[in-house]
Amino acid sequence: MNATVAGVVNPIWDVDLNLAITHTWNADLDITLTSPGGIACSISNNRGGAHDDVFNGTLFDQSSLNPIATYVFTNGVAAPDLQPDQSLTNYWSGCPFSPNGTWELSIADLAGGDIGDLIQWDLKIVTASSGCSSAVTSFCTSSTTTNGCTPRMSSSGSTASIAAGPGSFVLIASSVEGQKSGLIFDSITGAQNLPWSSGSTSFLCVKAPTQRSLSANSGGVAGGCAGSLSMDFFAFMAANSSALSQPLAPGQHFDAQAWFRDPPAAKTTKLSNGIGFNLCP
Repeated sequence: MNATVAGVVNPIWDVDLNLAITHTWNADLDITLTSPGGIACSISNNRGGAHDDVFNGTLFDQSSLNPIATYVFTNGVAAPDLQPDQSLTNYWSGCPFSPNGTWELSIADLAGGDIGDLIQWDLKIVTASSGCSSAVTSFCTSSTTTNGCTPRMSSSGSTASIAAGPGSFVLIASSVEGQKSGLIFDSITGAQNLPWSSGSTSFLCVKAPTQRSLSANSGGVAGGCAGSLSMDFFAFMAANSSALSQPLAPGQHFDAQAWFRDPPAAKTTKLSNGIGFNLCP
């Protein structure tokens, strides 16, 4: 389902999605909103449990006090307002993106046996004069390692500028188990929050296909939490002309996460939280 915006001069400042869907067993639904610039945000990724019609009149608003991941749904009762699975700030954080063009709402039923209808969907787009600002948002859940470490993703800069090039924007995973091999991987196909395996505290936050840095040692002291992993984002892109995201362009969205060894853990590995960022000129 598409909606076209035209003739708007100023860039995006805020985006809200009002959705009315009648559907049984709402956890079957994967709902995504994609901007004209190709930035895809996961609105609902298998949320709502076995309940019916919980999105039949729901405002998805980043300022809502109800994160969809923790909201307690009631069968047959529409949630009035929710924070979506992926931050709507991705549509305007980092660069002055134009709202003009075609916005696409995608709704997929990932299982059989249930039916539903899209009754209505509306976008509220607020614009304002703004320039490039912080492009980095955190999402998903970090694991807890065998030695009690909580690895966290961050970046060396607040803006991922293509023109600034190598050295200007480094992806960093801190509080990693010391003296472990690991890497950072990224994707352009969106975010998710799936259990890594049974019994694991890790979540896979980045959708496949992914591309990854070379494996490296985390440093620090074995048994401690002072290890770290890093990836110079633009240096990696410069060295990999056939990477999934090439050629780089302003407005592209990336999600990234760290993976490292933790032998006593499930699957002998652990994962950090995820971060998302948009490219600026």
